[in-house]
Amino acid sequence: MISNAVAVELLIEKCGFEPRVALGIAEAIETSMTQAQIITTPILDARVAQLEAKIDTRAAQLEAKIDTQVARLEVKIESVRAELVRWVFVAMLGNAVLSTIAAALLNAFEHSR
Repeated sequence: MISNAVAVELLIEKCGFEPRVALGIAEAIETSMTQAQIITTPILDARVAQLEAKIDTRAAQLEAKIDTQVARLEVKIESVRAELVRWVFVAMLGNAVLSTIAAALLNAFEHSR
C-alpha cells in the first residue's frame, strides 16, 4: 500500500488528477501487476537452483543404483568365470584320463599280438 500511496501522490501532483481518480488508477495498476505474476530474475534464479538441486539429487540416486547393479553384475561374472575354470579343469582332467586309458589299451593290444 506504501507504493500505492506514492503512485497516488504522483498522479495528484504531477498529473493533476483528483485524489479519487488517482487512487482508482493506482489501485488498478497495482491489481494488474499483482495478477500478472511477473517473475523477476532472483525468483527465476531461485527456481533454477531448486531444479538443479533436484537434478543433482536424482543423478546421485541413479548413480548409486547403477553402482549397485554393476557390483551385482561383477559378482555374477566372477561366479561364471569360476564355474568356467572348473569345467575347463574337469575337461582337461577327463582328457588326460581318456588319453591314459587309450594309451594303455593301445599298449595292451600291441603286446597281445
